[in-house]
Amino acid sequence: MLKVLNKITRYLLLLAFVAYLLFLWQVKNDINEFLRSRPLNLEIDYSWLWVDWQGKIFLQNAVGYADSDVPIWHSALVQVDFGSLTDIWKMKEYVVFRNLPPNLKILIVEAHTTKALDLKAFFQTSTIKILTSLVPVECQNNFYQHPAPFRFSLLSELKYQETSSQIEFDVDLKMLGLMNAVFTGNIDNFNTSSTNNPFVSSLTFSSDRHTLLQQRIQKCIEDSALPPERVVKRFSEQLNRFASERNYSLTREFTDIFENFVFSPQSFHVSYHPPVGLNWNQLMQMPVHELPDKAGVTLELNAKNTNHYFSNLAQRTQIQKEPSNASTKQENNSFLPVSYSGLQNFEGSKVILHLTNNGTVTGIIDRLKINRLELAQHQFGGKSILPFKYSEISSIELVNNH
Repeated sequence: MLKVLNKITRYLLLLAFVAYLLFLWQVKNDINEFLRSRPLNLEIDYSWLWVDWQGKIFLQNAVGYADSDVPIWHSALVQVDFGSLTDIWKMKEYVVFRNLPPNLKILIVEAHTTKALDLKAFFQTSTIKILTSLVPVECQNNFYQHPAPFRFSLLSELKYQETSSQIEFDVDLKMLGLMNAVFTGNIDNFNTSSTNNPFVSSLTFSSDRHTLLQQRIQKCIEDSALPPERVVKRFSEQLNRFASERNYSLTREFTDIFENFVFSPQSFHVSYHPPVGLNWNQLMQMPVHELPDKAGVTLELNAKNTNHYFSNLAQRTQIQKEPSNASTKQENNSFLPVSYSGLQNFEGSKVILHLTNNGTVTGIIDRLKINRLELAQHQFGGKSILPFKYSEISSIELVNNH
């Protein structure tokens, strides 16, 4: 009798092992179908796969591909936590209905990229093209050099509410030698059966340990042979030029915060928590000075909130756009637009011109012309007029109380 029981036990264990192998084979196919059903252009290969009884899938020696046969990253271990075996069984359902499990956690450890990151192509093809406009000419070759492959780890958690078609996401990405970044927020209308497209209803991005940025700025200082404060100033001049081309002027307080961040980039934080009904397209078309109040946008550089200075942009923009007499002035400690139309209300104002050749000139705006301004200087009882083309000026600073 005992021999019979032992034999039956061995057969049951063998059947259980075969069933487990079939289950792993099914999970492998479901993973491939799940990735193909998403617009990610991502494929994953691995040397070994196993599943535990708590609903966790383990991929050993995982390799990621995107749009080519060349791997872009490699990880010693990828762990995908569905929360339960039941949700893993439903993976086929997620493929058919293009939705997600209620809770999904992804952990990538001991990972590294296998190719360099093309920073210039990334910035030019992304929606944050302002970044390419902030880099001075002296630093561009250095800034856009591809960083070497880097090590990274990722911990992400997705919570999907099927009734409201909303995804709550929390992503923690640590990139050794680049920076640490955290993304949190919500995506609404995720269910593709809805007539409305998915959109980001809230977003928070925070980063610190900007190792790559610090290295690139330091390399720019060394290559340009300029003093560190002058290189930092060139970044703020680029920012002021970018703003003035859009009929905005920046306060000295905001410029100081920006320069402090460039000199020592410790932390960056931006959040987007709009009121109900405001979609992403409306946000992208909204004037900059309305973003804090109407779109719930917050920007912090080195833990210093800049919303107050963005709100003040509305007043200066209004002054520039509305006709007024020549005595109208902007707020103190501000930069003026480097353009004929943007300076029409400031004839007679005392300003400091920051030139593209790194020089500065102080005087009074005497006359404006389409392609240049004339600056008056009073010296030794006389008056001299200095003409400057707008292309020769990096920024124009309005002197206090003038």
